[in-house]
Formats: sequence, structure tokens, C-alpha cells
Amino acid sequence: MKNFSIKILKKDLLIEFREKTSIINSLFFAFVTLIIFNFSFHPGSNSIKEAVSGILWIVIFFSGVLILKRGFEIEKENHTFEALLLIPDSHTSIYMGKLLSSLVILLFIELILFPLWVILFNVSFQRSILFVIFTILVVDVGFVSLGVVLSAISLTFNLKDVIFTIIFFPLLIPLFIGAVKLTEISIIGGELSSSYKWLKLITSFDIIFFWSGYLLFKFITEER
Repeated sequence: MKNFSIKILKKDLLIEFREKTSIINSLFFAFVTLIIFNFSFHPGSNSIKEAVSGILWIVIFFSGVLILKRGFEIEKENHTFEALLLIPDSHTSIYMGKLLSSLVILLFIELILFPLWVILFNVSFQRSILFVIFTILVVDVGFVSLGVVLSAISLTFNLKDVIFTIIFFPLLIPLFIGAVKLTEISIIGGELSSSYKWLKLITSFDIIFFWSGYLLFKFITEER
């Protein structure tokens, strides 16, 4: 299972970094959105300080959707998804491979997006930058875990973009709130104990949707 997951990871990364479709689309969307938000607020105002955390995660989540959708569109365009499913006991390997490839590409996008956000909004951190990086990592795991499952459902039942607008974003609300609150703590400061409840919320989200996807992916894809 591990070797097959790694092969899917390598395949998806090779295709994506060669074609650069979702990477270019995500970066273009993120850049334009950040510029719009930057011109919508007066520099140094209290309103921008309160909104800057939400802006980061709005841009990350919407850019991430483009990455998640592309992960299964590749299989649909090349008619390879059915072939992958024919391999014995491949379902969980496909899930893990898609999860890892989406996570790597999302982190690559954030590697470019994060410094741009810091510069445009003149963000300074009261806590260690490692706290922010840790927040991004734990949030990304939950985001990708849920997104891969819903992308598979969308492909299996030919729901196209409907699955994301009706189900995906409402389910992300707890993750979004936790991400914004932890980012605010890293920027504004405050007692470290205040971050625990938001960290618990995010890790609970990660655990629930990672294992839900891991256990249910086979039953979802067997409908094809």
C-alpha cells in the first residue's frame, strides 16, 4: 500500500509541475485576491489588523479548492481512475496518494503566498513563526482530508462543482474559525492557553475527516 501511494504521489506531482495548471490558476487567484483586499483597507488601520487573519485563510481555502479539483480531473481526463481501482486493495492507497500530492502542492502554493501576504499587509508576529507554520500544517491536513473525499464523491457521481458549493465550504467553517483564531493569536499575542481550544477544534477536525476518508474511500469509489 505504501509503495503504491508513493507512486501516485510522484505521478500527480510530475504531471502538475509539468503542466502547472492548478499551480498557475491558484497563484493567480491568490495574487489578485490579496491585491484587492490590500486596496480595500487603509494601511495600518485597526480594521485591517482585525481582518488580516481571515484574509489569509480565505485566499488559502479558495486557492486550495482549485488544487483539490484538479487532482481528480487529471484521472478523469486521462481515463485512468477506473484502471487504478482495478488494482487489488488500491482504494486506501489512492486516498493516501491523492491526499499527499494535494498537500504537497498546497504547501508549495503557501510557500509563495505567505511571504506575499506578510509584505502586502505589513504583518508582524508576536509569537514564533514556528507557531504560524504549525498552524498552517495542521489546518492543511484537515482541509485536504475532507477535500479529497468530496472530490472523489464529485467524480464518482458526476456532481461537478455542486459538491463544493453545497457541502465543502459549510463543512470547512469549524476549520476556518480555528485557523483564523490561531493566526490572530500569533499576530496579536495573548495567553498561550487561549490557543488550546482552537487547536483542539482543528485536530479533532483533522482526525474525524482523515479517518472518515481513509475508511470510507473504498465504499465511495466502488460506486463507479
